[in-house]
Amino acid sequence: MSEKESVTECQTAENVASTYPSPAKSLGEPGITPLSPSMSPKDSEQTASLHQSFVVVVAIDFGTTSSGYAYSFSRDPECIHIMRRWEGGDPGVSNQKTPTTILLTPDGKYHSFGYAARDFYHDLDPNDSKQWLYFEKFKMNLHTTSNLTIETELEAANGKKVKAIEIFACALMFFKDHALQELSDQAGSQFGNPDVRWVITVPAIWKQPAKQFMRQAAYKAGLASPDCPEQLIIALEPEAASIYCRKLRLHQMIDLSAKDAANGYSATETLSSGITHAKECTRRNRQSRTFLVENVIGEIWS
Repeated sequence: MSEKESVTECQTAENVASTYPSPAKSLGEPGITPLSPSMSPKDSEQTASLHQSFVVVVAIDFGTTSSGYAYSFSRDPECIHIMRRWEGGDPGVSNQKTPTTILLTPDGKYHSFGYAARDFYHDLDPNDSKQWLYFEKFKMNLHTTSNLTIETELEAANGKKVKAIEIFACALMFFKDHALQELSDQAGSQFGNPDVRWVITVPAIWKQPAKQFMRQAAYKAGLASPDCPEQLIIALEPEAASIYCRKLRLHQMIDLSAKDAANGYSATETLSSGITHAKECTRRNRQSRTFLVENVIGEIWS
């Protein structure tokens, strides 16, 4: 990156973060909040207490075409619950994700998200639909916009423009409300936002201004606040996928080592031979990395 491009990116980050103070001043990049906000040694006890206060972790996969979320309770983090019930869509079909589409009323107020937004908009009379604000596949605008700021706008299907921060905040607010309602229904008691730690995945190719923009949108949606940045984690998509794949392979090794001699294993086999054989089985059945990531991307929330 040239010196001119570096200066331009820092200036863009300052514009995006101007609405909220950043806890990342010590990192040398003013206005850019790190993916996991750094804490000084003095805050270690406070951080530990904060982590213990979250009852559940909800991870949102905000995709270009489709989005979804999953959650796990702190008492049983290995048990991942993936949301499969969405309003609208094909009857009787269980989907892990809902389309990343959002619909605003003619006066600019939030109406619906996902299948509900898509179906409602497509059912409108052609003349009426010109008055509604429909957005789809808008995520990567944060990456392609050269001078990203809080004032950056997105263009709806009818040509009208709305501030991007409002669109992303509405989308994240939908997931927040949906997740809290789902948690309350499953647990039989009311869940509040302070009980939840949020995770949002973003592409690794995004520059710091785009990542910071997503954090500001989450603040605006009420997922977290600048006073409690640790409640929100911005995670890189390939890192999340890598962790999942590594964890999956470990489980495969453990499962294979427990198989009986009929499958090539016995209980008396050494750990090293079990791992060697497991690696060989994994190698034989391994597909291309791209295909693997595409297959497991719906599970990366874990």
